Amino acid sequence: GTQYADRIRVEPSGPAGNLSLTADRLITDNALLLTTASFEGETQQAGNVTLNIHDISMTNSTISAAGFFGGGAITIHADSLITEATQLDTFTALGPAEGITFNGRILELRNGSTWSTSTFGDSNAGDIRVGASDRVAVLGHDGVDPSGMFSNSFGEFGILGGSGNITVTTPK
Repeated sequence: GTQYADRIRVEPSGPAGNLSLTADRLITDNALLLTTASFEGETQQAGNVTLNIHDISMTNSTISAAGFFGGGAITIHADSLITEATQLDTFTALGPAEGITFNGRILELRNGSTWSTSTFGDSNAGDIRVGASDRVAVLGHDGVDPSGMFSNSFGEFGILGGSGNITVTTPK
């Protein structure tokens, strides 16, 4: 939406759409899955990303549901999600924020893979929720940044927004 509007030199308007994928397997390398919205108007809310995929392997990829007037949700239902140098993020400043949710068996964030929810204003950042029936592993760095899960409150457009909660439930 926004990238295309910029290319043809028109003003973007309205919220971003949702992205939903259902498959047995997803492999990405240098891929972008975006439902972001521009910063131009009050209707600019991000859409949601929903993945219902048995096995997911992502390398150097990004999933983003970011909007100045409301961040979307990233929801992943998978048996296994293994990422290498991959970022998942949602952010907001002035509207309601959703978060990042994973439900499955195995989650591995490797070599600088990060999940982040952020607010830049008076609305709270979304929560990060992980439910893994086997294990969660957060391993390595990309040479600079470590792998991890983060929730941030930056206060650039207001100081009332708090960071979200991070909850991980797994036996290992």
